[in-house]
Amino acid sequence: MTTFTLLGITKTYPGAEPVHALRGIDLTISPGDFVVVEGPSGSGKSTLLNVLALLDAPTGGRYLIDGQDTADLDERSRARLRGEIFGFVFQGFHLMDHRTVVDNVELGMYYAGVRADVRRERALAALDRVGLASTAHRRASELSGGQRQRVAIARALSVGSGVIVADEPTGNLDTETSQTILRLLRELHQAGTTVVLVTHSPEIAAGAPRRVLVRDGLIVSGPGAASTPAPRKTPEPVTTQAPRRGLSPLSIARDALASLTSRPGRTAALASSVAVGVALALTTVGLAGSAQAQVSERFDARVNRAVTLTLEVPDPAAGMPVVTDGTAEGVPPEALGALQDLPGVDHAALLTHHDSVDVALPGSLTTGVSVFLMGATPDIAQAAELDVRWAGGTPTTLRDDEVLVGQTVAEALDLGPLDARPAVVIDGRSYVVRGIVDLGIRVTNVAQSVITTVDVATGIRRAGTQDVYLVTATGAARQVAQQAPLVLRPQAPDAFVLTVPPDPATLRGEVESDVRTILLVLTGVAILAAVVSLTSTMTMSVLERSREFGMRRAIGARARDVSALVMTEAGLVGAAGGAAGAGIGILALLAITIARRWTPVLDLGHIPLALVGGIAVGMIGGVAASVRARRIHPSEALRS
Repeated sequence: MTTFTLLGITKTYPGAEPVHALRGIDLTISPGDFVVVEGPSGSGKSTLLNVLALLDAPTGGRYLIDGQDTADLDERSRARLRGEIFGFVFQGFHLMDHRTVVDNVELGMYYAGVRADVRRERALAALDRVGLASTAHRRASELSGGQRQRVAIARALSVGSGVIVADEPTGNLDTETSQTILRLLRELHQAGTTVVLVTHSPEIAAGAPRRVLVRDGLIVSGPGAASTPAPRKTPEPVTTQAPRRGLSPLSIARDALASLTSRPGRTAALASSVAVGVALALTTVGLAGSAQAQVSERFDARVNRAVTLTLEVPDPAAGMPVVTDGTAEGVPPEALGALQDLPGVDHAALLTHHDSVDVALPGSLTTGVSVFLMGATPDIAQAAELDVRWAGGTPTTLRDDEVLVGQTVAEALDLGPLDARPAVVIDGRSYVVRGIVDLGIRVTNVAQSVITTVDVATGIRRAGTQDVYLVTATGAARQVAQQAPLVLRPQAPDAFVLTVPPDPATLRGEVESDVRTILLVLTGVAILAAVVSLTSTMTMSVLERSREFGMRRAIGARARDVSALVMTEAGLVGAAGGAAGAGIGILALLAITIARRWTPVLDLGHIPLALVGGIAVGMIGGVAASVRARRIHPSEALRS
């Protein structure tokens, strides 16, 4: 049994106007005492109880427990003594409402390192002692006020310390229930338990074996202020102390999991913060791979296969030099045929550019629209990658009496539907419109042009420039570009201006690197957003649970114990969020790639990484909350 000796104890709360809560308290509490500390609100009685129960440290004086000066104790030792010596009963009960009654009672022994099976046995025995054995597996929130206070007493009993400190234990109860609680405390006292009860009610203090009246931070004379304890039975402790040991990681994980599952809504909200970030990260990483594959596919299929050779046709009338290599001006037709047979060439066509002409509808009274005139060989749509709407929907070879018109020209002429075989007039001759060119990235001004055969165009206007468009096999562009001028004009290959795609490997690598960098930045932003969101939510959760953490500190938890609990909860939340985020991310990736008709690319190794990443996000997000939890002072939290 334990003796408590307070000598000249003072307690001052700093501030602009310091509050002197205790002004020199001398008090001895012997084993087996039943002491009622009474006094009006603000008299200092609760502060006295906090100092006595090691919830707060005095500003001055000496406080001895069995002769040991508590001023020499560090935070760890004070927490250990609180858990070993005291059982606490508070006015506000301070139960974990969302957990079971037996869980609440077991918590009184948890930080003493009592084994789980022993905790359960002792908790059930304590509940039976206070008449609540049938409520063991109900949630604490389902009990009445009197039952909740009896659960708090059972929690204090289960510790087996032999000392109960009760701060206004009947303050929230009706008269009948208050008498039940007081009767139970007296029974415990008669069984050998030391009881220190704080109250502001003289009626509750009446009849107590020993009464201590506190006013203005001092013990003043009062009835029974230092009376001799009444005769009692031989002490019979409820139970004996079990061997104590430190908290194992598994026990901390179980406690954290029980806390999380007791509040599924709050846990889901926390996990969703992680899930969103992980899902975004996994989706962006998957999209990075899918987009790179798509870039490579399209690059190989189109951009790095395009070669253009441009030849300026000399105009003798304008004084331009004439090629004297013995060949005809421009690109000879037989040379174009030879170019088509060159290895690596998929499509080849000639497009000639002529002076502008006026185009009108047959019978139109206006002069028509001035457009660019072009002449083309049969494979022009494929070679120049023109997007053509053909009459009848089927591509065909232009005849001498047919033309293709650009989209802008068709709109300017208000051309009718292609199925009606509309016609246009060029230089007094009518031509049937075989198709409309909607798009041609490689051909300049194609939307404002009329395209007919090379022979017809040459007969209408002089050709100024000739372009040879090639589409090569994948990887053959640069080789074809070297050979094509020699095939077309072997005597003067330098007459051509070549447009060749850059080295495909280098350019593709640059494009893929840019795509990857952008998406990885988005991934980092998503993870950062998840960390910030979880940090905020976890910190708010700790603030909401400050009384719970204060109660845990009171019954023996060290600062690092509550910190470890919060970090473990954060890790479990991160694991749940990581798993959910992985599933969401995969579904999102599939949805986006299918909608875009891409081939989804996802490394299966990213799935366990998502889980690990979720845990990491949870742990990082829990750091601030953990620091906040370890700073909770038990006396302040329980008083709030």
